[in-house]
Amino acid sequence: MQILLVEDHILLGTAMTTALEQNGYAVIWCQTGEEALAMLTQSVFEVVLLDLSLPDIPGLDILRRIRQQPAYVPVI
Repeated sequence: MQILLVEDHILLGTAMTTALEQNGYAVIWCQTGEEALAMLTQSVFEVVLLDLSLPDIPGLDILRRIRQQPAYVPVI
């Protein structure tokens, strides 16, 4: 399962990536909304773990953009 993690906090992002990878998940970690939106156009993800407070684009704006896409992806 490929997961897109969108988290700007270094320690939290590192811990989540490590824990998920140790449990067999493939994780792409982005620290900004712009990075996340770019990754969503380049790869298919089974789930997005989305921080709501990012430095560049609010998480809810990213969620709206994800929901405008024809392919469904769950967002937590």
